[in-house]
Amino acid sequence: MNKREILSTLSDKSRFHIVQLLLDYEKLNVSELMALTKLKQANTSRHLKILYDKKIIAKQQRNHYIYYYLRKDFLKANIQLVKYLMV
Repeated sequence: MNKREILSTLSDKSRFHIVQLLLDYEKLNVSELMALTKLKQANTSRHLKILYDKKIIAKQQRNHYIYYYLRKDFLKANIQLVKYLMV
């Protein structure tokens, strides 16, 4: 994904907030993200799907919960951009 696509994806304030939270907490499930962002479940899931489809985040199932986290390959390839956006 090129930088323009990344910026376009993260230009939505809710998706940007989710990425910020995943940088801070490393792994979060939908319930935790809902509590931290104050978004409804449907909106949270929609934003997570977009981030997942764009290969910015990945997911891992633990028991009955799916935890989301930033992909290491995305961070490695785009660390300067991420640092710039998070300032």
